[in-house]
Amino acid sequence: MNKIVFSFLISSLFVSPVVAENVNSSNYCIKNIEEHLIGAQLDLSSCHLTDTDMPDVVSYVAANNFTMLNVSSNHIGPKGAAVLAKQPGLERLLIKNNNIGDKGAIELSKLPALEILIADNNQISDEGAIALANSQNLFTLFLGDNQIGPKAVEAIAKMNKLMLLDIHHNHLIGDDSAIALAKSKSLTKLDIGANQVENAGAIALAKSEKLVELAIYKNNIGSKGAIALANNKNLIALDLGYNHIGHQSIPVFAKNNNLTYLYLDGNNLNDDDAATIAKNTSVAIMGLSANFIGPMGASGFSKNDTLAGLDLANNNIGNEGAIDLAKNESIYYLDVASNNIGLPGMLAFAKRSATFAILNLNHNSVTDGGVMAYAIMHPIINNLYLSDTQIGDKSAFVLAEISQASVLDLSNNHFGNSAIEALKENLNIFILKLAGNDPDIKSKMGSSNQKSAAGSCAHGHHPVCNQFVVENLFNNGKFAKLD
Repeated sequence: MNKIVFSFLISSLFVSPVVAENVNSSNYCIKNIEEHLIGAQLDLSSCHLTDTDMPDVVSYVAANNFTMLNVSSNHIGPKGAAVLAKQPGLERLLIKNNNIGDKGAIELSKLPALEILIADNNQISDEGAIALANSQNLFTLFLGDNQIGPKAVEAIAKMNKLMLLDIHHNHLIGDDSAIALAKSKSLTKLDIGANQVENAGAIALAKSEKLVELAIYKNNIGSKGAIALANNKNLIALDLGYNHIGHQSIPVFAKNNNLTYLYLDGNNLNDDDAATIAKNTSVAIMGLSANFIGPMGASGFSKNDTLAGLDLANNNIGNEGAIDLAKNESIYYLDVASNNIGLPGMLAFAKRSATFAILNLNHNSVTDGGVMAYAIMHPIINNLYLSDTQIGDKSAFVLAEISQASVLDLSNNHFGNSAIEALKENLNIFILKLAGNDPDIKSKMGSSNQKSAAGSCAHGHHPVCNQFVVENLFNNGKFAKLD
């Protein structure tokens, strides 16, 4: 789901791998395959693998009795999928961003032990999806960004063990499919975003007694559908972003006492709507980015002690709104990127006693004075985003003296080489992003550093790793639920 991070359930059991004999592949990842072990999972994502590499992959998997394999973002087609299908012990397979098509999906449906399949963006249509619907043990299925239609969804809805389904961005689904899925006896988590669902589909899903997490963003849902969902007593997570929910639904959401995660981004909400929804006493993580919320709307959240995370990016809260938000010590995850916040707002955040777990101030003009004050008051920083905030060397030199930072994004500012070197010398900054500053280092900063940090997190070498996934989503205007 777009805001719910699905854990691949990586085992904590570390094994001594057996090296497969007669490896013929010239692929770098396969030649150095032991470097791609994460616990009991073999991660060969983004390795430029092709169908011809699959026999070596399967040989290694079989030799080590691995049940979890990640071959996402490669060049695997139907023939490669057919080879993978010859490994009957596979229980969890990530193969998204390939080109296996219907023939490949049909082959994978034959895996007898398969429980989790993540096959987004694979040119799969109804034929392949219907074959997968006949899999006996699947309880998690991701088929987003494919071409499946109502006929396939109807078959999937009848699966007895399926609990988590992601079919976002298939376009051909609509209300009939939503109505079919609402009748599922097993589904508890569903992502049906970007699928032309309207009020009828939303109202049907609102009647489900099984669903607890629903992502139905980027559809065509109006106030009737939104009100029906707001009245559902089982949902704990709901993403209605980028619909047309209308102002009438907001008081109903304000009274909902079972939702913990609520995303209403991009729904043309105003200050009155924000002040009303701020009265909700159950939601802990709320997304309201890309609306029309100003200082008055932001001030409504200053006294909400239930909120732990709030996304108000791309609104217009200004300094006044930032000052009010800084008064709420219960908010630990705050995204106020692109909100016309300047020095007074940044000083308010600096004076706050509690340090944010994540604070995103990208695309504001917080000034050197504001950043320096924040760094002095909060020498231990968790995740701080200051990209394109019009700051220079003064900020950099003060930030270079902080005691610790998990993620510090200072990209697209005005730092010179000496300031950049000072920042790089602080080894207590785990992930440092500096792209877009001095032209001399633009090409070698940022992406390479991020890749190494991501690699370290993939292997669980640092306590910030649990937050690494969160910050990637948060920095795109999204929060994450980590199950």
